[in-house]
Amino acid sequence: MRCLSVAAVLKLLEPLIVHQLLNYLTTTDLLPNLQSGFRVGHSTETTVMRMLSDILHAVDHGDVAALSAAFDTVDQDILLQRLQVTFVIHDVAQ
Repeated sequence: MRCLSVAAVLKLLEPLIVHQLLNYLTTTDLLPNLQSGFRVGHSTETTVMRMLSDILHAVDHGDVAALSAAFDTVDQDILLQRLQVTFVIHDVAQ
């Protein structure tokens, strides 16, 4: 009998986890209106158009517009704490 790796099991569970998390965030109204990832009717194009619009608006008003890869520098412990405190999401699946 062949055993599945942890990565394979997580890959199988990922769609279920995403569905459960999105359902929770939507029903509790915790998902920001501008959140595009994993949402029906929202896409990369939606996000790019919104960002472009915001940048052009800032430039038109003489403001500074900048982009950053902020998520690449997120501290995982802080992120997990924020999920627990703000969204009441804990490390135990229910």
